[in-house]
Amino acid sequence: YQDTWREPRITQGSFRVCLEALFKRLSGRELRVTTTGKPTLRTYDFAETRLLSRAPSTRRVYMVGDNPASDIQGAVAQNKRSDIEWHAILVRTGVWRDGQHAAAADHICDDFAAAVAYIERREASLTRSI
Repeated sequence: YQDTWREPRITQGSFRVCLEALFKRLSGRELRVTTTGKPTLRTYDFAETRLLSRAPSTRRVYMVGDNPASDIQGAVAQNKRSDIEWHAILVRTGVWRDGQHAAAADHICDDFAAAVAYIERREASLTRSI
């Protein structure tokens, strides 16, 4: 997390560790865990499949995110293996800040509204060039 906070952040990883420890204590066995989420390709495959089931003519997906290590990395990886274009847009309103590694983002915007405006301009120019 980009902002400062006096207490540690407890997120999905913390929950998983607690669940594994509790399961081991109660059962004496290791809990088999499958972690999904960004940037696992399973998450991006699921999103792409759902999108194409509802909008089969989709040719481009825009991933707008604030975390190069998950949002952007996942979109870049999906773009390399997909039949449709995944365009990764990094925003400055969250985890990432200028000067940090941008994980090959296709574009960087100040915030989500600027990302939407960029997408609209890009789509308009791509449509004109067809």
